[in-house]
Amino acid sequence: MTPPATPLPSIKASQINPPPDWALLQRQLISLLEQAGDLATEKYARSDGQVYHIFDVDDAYESRSMRGIFYALGGDRRFLDIAKREYDAITWIYGDERVLPAGAPPHPMYMPQLHNEYWNLSVPFNADWFHMGEGNQMFYDFGVADPTNPANRERARKFAAMYIGEDPNAPNWDPEHKIIRSPLHGGAGPFLSCRQHQGMIHKSLEVSDHVHLVRNFLDRGSLGDFG
Repeated sequence: MTPPATPLPSIKASQINPPPDWALLQRQLISLLEQAGDLATEKYARSDGQVYHIFDVDDAYESRSMRGIFYALGGDRRFLDIAKREYDAITWIYGDERVLPAGAPPHPMYMPQLHNEYWNLSVPFNADWFHMGEGNQMFYDFGVADPTNPANRERARKFAAMYIGEDPNAPNWDPEHKIIRSPLHGGAGPFLSCRQHQGMIHKSLEVSDHVHLVRNFLDRGSLGDFG
């Protein structure tokens, strides 16, 4: 027999008092940040959300992050709208499915770095959790600021599928050993071969075994030279 549900506690306000000083200062700070956010949006992005600067994709996302969480903390709704617009624009700009217009002048820093809206392997050393953690901040904030948004809910499911064995085009999960198959991974799957000229490792070799890849990735002077 199912026990009866415990009723939720009810709190009722019986009087109105002036807000405390800290709350007034907080609202003043939020108002000032709104002015700064408007100036930054006007100066550094187009009206459709495309940013003027070109970075690695994690830096592009990171440079536009915090607007969603700012809205969740009390900022104006327009900052959530700005965050969505710029996230969609950056995702489109860096997608490897995008076809550049004929004759478009190349930017020396531009490279498509997303596949299926998540990291690809065109810049392998950017397809790790460190860089993804930087770039994903913008997306994480939507979970607090607008958790019912259908497009982002679908993205969350899609990204999760890449790491739990449900996306055959991104086989990052090793079900036998229960690990991610490579330290470099993303929407195009795991990175399972290395060459010295890519600057990832100091040994010149071709490997397909992900255990060897992990060993050689760690065996770098910058990471303590694990021998």
